[in-house]
Amino acid sequence: MSRPRQENYQRVCLSPAQNGILWVLRKRGALRFVASGHRDEWRIEDLPDGVVVRNELTRTALLDRGLVVSDGDVLELTEYGQQVAAQIRIRPRSVQVAAPVSLFWVGAEQAEQVAPVLPVSRSGERLDGLQALSGIVHVLRTGQRWVDAPGEYGPTRLLHTRFVRWARSGVLDQALSVLLERRDGVVRLVVSEAQIRASQTALPFVTAGCFPVMAPPLSEMVA
Repeated sequence: MSRPRQENYQRVCLSPAQNGILWVLRKRGALRFVASGHRDEWRIEDLPDGVVVRNELTRTALLDRGLVVSDGDVLELTEYGQQVAAQIRIRPRSVQVAAPVSLFWVGAEQAEQVAPVLPVSRSGERLDGLQALSGIVHVLRTGQRWVDAPGEYGPTRLLHTRFVRWARSGVLDQALSVLLERRDGVVRLVVSEAQIRASQTALPFVTAGCFPVMAPPLSEMVA
């Protein structure tokens, strides 16, 4: 097999994603690749077991140009890639390092709080009700997109579907209005009105009046 042509660095034209991956590889030494073909964008997530990059096209381009080598799902810089990466001295804007976020889980006492309003999980459902509620709370509190919700909460598509169904039926408004936790010695709601209004997914439902208790439409609020 012929060795990829090694270009002079001054002539190398890299995309923002390629720059970001090379920069991370130089800092971390190796990264684990996870393919994702449902969107063109890419992210880098700082995880305990390495860095995850989602973009098949970016990975293939780096391999074809001889900048990286692949051992299974792990990428490492070639000697040529190290030379190129050494010129990237400032972290590219395309690199998004996610800070560790604690997962939220509905506890036993909280499960009792929402039991009267939460629908009983049907036999054979792939997503348990308390698991779904935990994931919805996590997304609302962190402002994450549904597609980026942690895998521990189940398939993101099902999680979003459950959110839409419960928001439209009023179940979510009722559940969130009684779901409490103790933080810093104070008992408070696990999700605030501000967090609901800040959610791009929840806001249309707020406007439609689906959260009359947690976040009533501003037009209906009395000064």
